[in-house]
Amino acid sequence: MEDPDLQLLAINLPWQRLLEAYLELNSEPLPAGESGPRWSPRIISMNEVTPQELSGIHGQLIALGWLHFQLEDGQAGLTYRVSPDGRRALARLENYIAHAEENASSSDESLAA
Repeated sequence: MEDPDLQLLAINLPWQRLLEAYLELNSEPLPAGESGPRWSPRIISMNEVTPQELSGIHGQLIALGWLHFQLEDGQAGLTYRVSPDGRRALARLENYIAHAEENASSSDESLAA
């Protein structure tokens, strides 16, 4: 893996979990009469991540261009969605992990032979 941003995603499991959580929230069907991409309220808690860490993770993902945000209104506040670049980064990471596991399995088989 030569992409430093992808390396950051690979070693920061909470980053992956937050992006995946927003993808899951944003995959719900839109209410009747609405169209376009879905935006979700801010995720304010995650297991094993402090609120301060979660705030920093949001900032990092926004800075990398993997998470977009908008001010919905005074009541809803900020809403979020995974950007196309964020979706691509997760897909590339999944491919990298699958390839690494495949290579590790091949190495284990050759060592056993």
